[in-house]
Amino acid sequence: ENPNPPRLYPLADAAWPDDETPVALACSLSGRLACLAWREDEDGPAEAVLRCLDGQGRLGEPQRLLGSRHPYSLAWQNADQVALLVCGEVVEAGASEASSEARVYPVRTGGSQYPAGDLYPLKPDYDLGPFLHGLDYPPHYPAGATSHGLHRLSFPFFTRAGEARDRGVARPLDAGEPGSVWHRLYLEAVVPVGCGLRIWLAASERADAAEDELAWFEHRLGDFLPGEGDDLPRASWLPQASELPHHPGLLPCAREPGRKGLFTVLVQRHGRRVRSLRGRYLHLRLRLHGPGNATPELYALRAYANRFSYVEHYLPELYHEQVFAPEADENGGATPADFLERYVDNMEGVLTTLEDRIAFSDLLTRPRTVPAESLDWLGSWVGLACEPGWGEAQRRAFLEHAGELHRWHGTLHGLRLALDLVSDGGVGRGEIVVVEDFRLRRTFATILGADLDDGDDPLTLGAMESGNSFVGDSLFLGDEDRREFLALFAADLELETNESEAVAAFFDSLAFRVTLLVREGLDTQTLGNLQRIAEREVPAHVKYRIQAASPRLLVGIASLVGVDTWLDQRPAPRPARVDRSHIGRGDLVTGRAALDLRMAGVPDSPPPEARAHAEEAAWGEDVVLDASDSRAAEGRRLVAYRWSLEDGDGIDFSND
Repeated sequence: ENPNPPRLYPLADAAWPDDETPVALACSLSGRLACLAWREDEDGPAEAVLRCLDGQGRLGEPQRLLGSRHPYSLAWQNADQVALLVCGEVVEAGASEASSEARVYPVRTGGSQYPAGDLYPLKPDYDLGPFLHGLDYPPHYPAGATSHGLHRLSFPFFTRAGEARDRGVARPLDAGEPGSVWHRLYLEAVVPVGCGLRIWLAASERADAAEDELAWFEHRLGDFLPGEGDDLPRASWLPQASELPHHPGLLPCAREPGRKGLFTVLVQRHGRRVRSLRGRYLHLRLRLHGPGNATPELYALRAYANRFSYVEHYLPELYHEQVFAPEADENGGATPADFLERYVDNMEGVLTTLEDRIAFSDLLTRPRTVPAESLDWLGSWVGLACEPGWGEAQRRAFLEHAGELHRWHGTLHGLRLALDLVSDGGVGRGEIVVVEDFRLRRTFATILGADLDDGDDPLTLGAMESGNSFVGDSLFLGDEDRREFLALFAADLELETNESEAVAAFFDSLAFRVTLLVREGLDTQTLGNLQRIAEREVPAHVKYRIQAASPRLLVGIASLVGVDTWLDQRPAPRPARVDRSHIGRGDLVTGRAALDLRMAGVPDSPPPEARAHAEEAAWGEDVVLDASDSRAAEGRRLVAYRWSLEDGDGIDFSND
């Protein structure tokens, strides 16, 4: 017999509060007793609380378990954490089905706590029963005739907290004027459940003010434990994508009220009698926190100054602030004038956004800034009809160059411009070459043995009907009865009647014709876009055709033996030597030799890099830009710098 049988002791001091309903008990391996209860709140939803038994047999302070309303089972996950089973409901195909999930909370004395953030999945054969009693960790849950341990799923884990500040990373924000009043912060962010951002602001008149000289004031965004900084300024969610007029915002996902999108908070010094924050420079510190399985994401932060005060501009002086430093910097309740200022600023924040949209309504008529859904509407203003296959970037490019396209419509320049726009720069890159056929009358006249009458010739691609090549005035390679070669001579050459007719017929066969040479391999959509552009831009009396450039192997013409074609192993390149090397004989200068770079491509090489920097200058002073750190492409050198000011700061330079 056991000399010390278990005994039951009544705990007179462990009384349940009237507003709590006890649900479950659990004891840790060290003998620590935890009690789970539901608390019904008349002013809000139900919540779960956890109490631990202290050494005097009393229930400790309640710990609020945020995020769980009606858990039905409790167990110790380890010596410092408890696990809950929470009932839920899954709706599939119109039918409701009961479900459950496990959540783990750190055990604290009092206060509030979110789940730990780890994922504890339950296997499909779980039968929705409570935790099983056991003498080890982790706890087990029932699954028919067996049970499974509650194990944490190993998955990518986010850092629970991180901090960023302008010190050593970026300069503080500059309002441009001493004594500026900082107005509002706008943030584009994603803040999942349990995540939050803490933003500390400080203002000074010097950009290099020491951190210990600054007075920091906190602003918040997202979820925080109740009772901790409830009276601090909180950012609120706004329905528009951005406070910038007609801007689509920087968020790469759909907006969600309170969680994803644009947030704003009024800049203020919490706890001071006058809460406006003054100073030319605004210093920032950010701290992001999350439960571990999610993290806040900040895409943009914008601060505005100088504040335009409605009170000072539109109300009598009676309502203006009468308390100034040092009294304004004292701790205490806000002055009546300060309260009125912040109250009116709430309305000003709404009205200013509307006023800005009206003031910058011209952005709706600019190709770069008009909303995508209004591109066709804007195109109708200038008679531009966008093709169905054009993307947004192509539509904006055509709108931006609509005036130039109309001015040069029906000309070679207009055709090249339209083709370049629809191909995203294909003409400029050499992937598309526009050739007027009459210019081919002299092309390849010195290539011996090329039958230029062949419609399948890979060089001319069937684009001309010239006579064959000739050497001197007596040796003819080809049919000597062909007289078209006379077109190569001066116009004052005396010709017989049949010769004049042959030359005229030759010119007629090339007149009013244009050929678009494109690289083989372009996708069907791009070719279709080129076809439609040619139909729109080429005049009615001009014939056009689109030919893919894919030359076959012709020794000495399309391929050069010893230059880009070898009958044995390719020889290693040798450095070029002055007065001894010859182009095309294996000595390397800058890359491959080619008859026509537009058809043969250009050698791959790193592009040049433009690097410009300026010394720090005071506001309003001239700034000197220095581009001496720029790099030329490999094997080249910088010979000139060309500076241009465009919509943004652009730097252009040339090198050889």
